[in-house]
Amino acid sequence: MEKILNQNVKEVLKQYPALEKVLGDFGIGCVTCALGSCMLKDIVEVHNLGPEQETRLMSSIAEIVYPGEKVEVPAIKRTIGRKPHNAPLSPPIHRLVEEHMVIKRFLSLIPKLLADFNIQSAESKSLIREGIGFIRNFADAFHHAKEEKVLFGFFDQNSEIIISFLKEHISGRSHVSAIEAGLISGNEKLVRENLSAYADLLFEHIKKEDEILYPWMDRSLTDTQVGQLFAKFTQIDNEFKASQEKYTTFVADLEKRFQKKHG
Repeated sequence: MEKILNQNVKEVLKQYPALEKVLGDFGIGCVTCALGSCMLKDIVEVHNLGPEQETRLMSSIAEIVYPGEKVEVPAIKRTIGRKPHNAPLSPPIHRLVEEHMVIKRFLSLIPKLLADFNIQSAESKSLIREGIGFIRNFADAFHHAKEEKVLFGFFDQNSEIIISFLKEHISGRSHVSAIEAGLISGNEKLVRENLSAYADLLFEHIKKEDEILYPWMDRSLTDTQVGQLFAKFTQIDNEFKASQEKYTTFVADLEKRFQKKHG
């Protein structure tokens, strides 16, 4: 059992497709994760399963991997204690969730942006460029920098969990570079495909952070670390105050623009 628990989730699912339903029954979305590079044993702690849930999950996995065999089901060693699923997030982590709300508001406007997009229109291209500005300055330089340069620094940088989220940040930046390249070259298809792909990636990325990564990290942080996180986030907020206001206003104005146009 230990051997399978120390394998990459995606590799395990390839070997045992029936585990897809088992994980789904426990609210574990490794199947839809773009990377799925975490070890199987990590998902128990990351998803904050209770003792009874953990036992049932491990037993279900054992039945599929070792059918008909009597297998000792190990208890997963935790680096942190369990907390209730509805435990409130600490103020600095909650602040990241609030920033996600602004980003999701922009992402929800992307279909409308693309519906009106015409590569021959200077106005259309200007609006997409403003969107790129929002992504690079608010979503990336401000929000993702908080994660990468501050929050993730409290954790093992070689952890598969951290690595998987960093890879998604890199993928997002690649999509944005391709959008910009499409605008420059006049390749409308390139713009459309990568802007849509960016929205899909970020929606799923944010969902995993809000529902899985942030709560897990919040449970891991000591009170002292939460205080340090709060102080560092406040410093970054002050540095980016003008940028935050600018791009929050951009999203609000874009919402009004499409509401007026489409009703």
